[in-house]
Amino acid sequence: MSSTVVAPPSVAPPAPGSTAPAASSASRPPAHVVGNSFVNQYYTVLQHNTKLMHRFYQDRSVLTHGGPESNKVETVTSLKDIHNKVIQLGLDGARAEISSVDSQYSHEGGVIVQVVGGLTMKDGTKRKFVQTFFLAEMVAPTKGYYVHNDIFRYLPTSEGV
Repeated sequence: MSSTVVAPPSVAPPAPGSTAPAASSASRPPAHVVGNSFVNQYYTVLQHNTKLMHRFYQDRSVLTHGGPESNKVETVTSLKDIHNKVIQLGLDGARAEISSVDSQYSHEGGVIVQVVGGLTMKDGTKRKFVQTFFLAEMVAPTKGYYVHNDIFRYLPTSEGV
């Protein structure tokens, strides 16, 4: 299982399995540009080819997925387990409607990206969600970003918090 590298925004999104260079810290784009580029790539692959979602991750990545109930959370690690979890979630063909994307540079050139939006499943079911990513910077010979941490939670359907 190869990784998809998140391309810097000045480059077209990579094809699954391809790589694109990351910008050096001196010439790196603003964090919101990196975050928006990533979000566009990630949710496009989610909608059109969910079986390739694991390519955004590496074997040391961690994915946590939960429902609106605080005790319904599962964390998986390794490419194989992340791939299996994404397939198990039945997200194939889901369409994301993004409400907001917030990004910040973080530890060692990584980028924290928080996404708020809604998913419309193939059957028409709609669910609001929040998803937070830590995009870690890859090192030579491959430059770019991969999803090191991914925390996803469906939000409660009621108006109350």
